Amino acid sequence: MDIELVSVDPASFPDAFTVAFDVIYPGETWCRSVVDVAHDVAGSMAFEERAAITAARDALLDLLVVEAGPVSFHLRIGLDGTAILAKGRPGPRAVS
Repeated sequence: MDIELVSVDPASFPDAFTVAFDVIYPGETWCRSVVDVAHDVAGSMAFEERAAITAARDALLDLLVVEAGPVSFHLRIGLDGTAILAKGRPGPRAVS
């Protein structure tokens, strides 16, 4: 598994940054994950973009390490920790 930074962008309050990563798995499977960094958390890092990227990557890796296969996350890092807002796996989707 390899993880690559895609982007880091300013976000609307209550967040300060939105950080996107591509996680590449064996067999050319990749999943994009997004991590929102809350304004108060970013403030505790002096709004340093590099610190927000590092925190976002660490939070994502903490969750990826326990997953058995490819997965995408939408996370939010707040003062109370990391919340999973959404989780998905690649593959066919049911059509209704």
